[in-house]
Amino acid sequence: MELRDRHGRSIRPGARVRSGGEEGVVGHVEPGYGVLTIIIEERASKKERMVRASTVEVLDSTPR
Repeated sequence: MELRDRHGRSIRPGARVRSGGEEGVVGHVEPGYGVLTIIIEERASKKERMVRASTVEVLDSTPR
C-alpha cells in the first residue's frame, strides 16, 4: 500500500511537498494511517509536522 497526493502522485520519503502553505521534505510515511511527516527547514532549525496525505501536493518526487 502506498500513499498518493490529491492529484494521484505517489508520496515517498525524500519527496518535496506542500501542505497548508508550508513546503518541506517527506520524512516518514505511514500508509496504514494515511499520514506522513514533513520536515520543514526554518532559519536555524528544522521542525517535523505530521499531516494527512489528502492535504499534500507533491512538488518534486526526486528524493533529496
